[in-house]
Amino acid sequence: MARPTIQIQVDEVRGGRPFKRCPKCGEVKDLDEFGLRRKVGAGKDGRDVIAAQSWCHPCRGVGTPGSEETTDPGSLP
Repeated sequence: MARPTIQIQVDEVRGGRPFKRCPKCGEVKDLDEFGLRRKVGAGKDGRDVIAAQSWCHPCRGVGTPGSEETTDPGSLP
């Protein structure tokens, strides 16, 4: 099986670290504040693509009791 392509879009680079703007809260945050998702077959060659989530963890409700989102990284396909 081919390795997935990693696709990360960032809005700023500060001190060599990538930062991304959350469209929900409008804050520019470190890329560590965003989860990852797998886009099956989205690459040009049909490979899977790993990309950063659009919304930051607080806006997605990750870790909030009663949230529908999961913090379990093993839940990715």
